[in-house]
Amino acid sequence: MATETELKFIVPPSGLTKIKHAGWVLGNKPPPKEVDVVSIYYDTASRDLRENGVTLRLRQREGRYLQTVKVDAGGFPRRQEWEREVESDRLDLSAAEGTALETVTEREHCARPQAIIRNARASQHY
Repeated sequence: MATETELKFIVPPSGLTKIKHAGWVLGNKPPPKEVDVVSIYYDTASRDLRENGVTLRLRQREGRYLQTVKVDAGGFPRRQEWEREVESDRLDLSAAEGTALETVTEREHCARPQAIIRNARASQHY
């Protein structure tokens, strides 16, 4: 498990190129490349995950599938995060053992897609 701190900024489109190439933002690293990402968010029919502050996501990026469970950890922008690579574009609930998903009583019924998001994404990890 890791603790994720996510920072988001509101930047007008005209400022994106400046931010993307700003050395202070990237730690003097080259700008990250953009890749196509498909993220599918899941929940139970009665939204048990959301009500318990849990997020379940399956993300496809560059031919890999990452299943992620996130839970609030003292409020935004901090969350606890469990991420595991899975074999295919289907949820693997056995890969969620030992995560916050275990606290949800209807976890076996959480395979209901709630949102599918497709976008080009560039991210930098420090």
